[in-house]
Amino acid sequence: LEISNIFPEDHWDHFMRIDTVTQGRECLFPDVSRNYNIGERGSTMDQAWYNQYLRPMQFEPHSNVSFRQLDLSYLHPEKYE
Repeated sequence: LEISNIFPEDHWDHFMRIDTVTQGRECLFPDVSRNYNIGERGSTMDQAWYNQYLRPMQFEPHSNVSFRQLDLSYLHPEKYE
């Protein structure tokens, strides 16, 4: 919620690495990717990169996971550090 007003439409992974965004914090991400890449070519990758890293990823088109309803207390720093 803190960055929701400035969250970018694309390249969010780069945005999340900016020091003024992280403010010394770490970004936790789900074990299962919730994004989907629709093409083998793009502005930041070529077909070889796509084949190596993205093609093997599975995508669940019918996922209805609501992270706000899950108990994510195990992600607090005192639990994982």
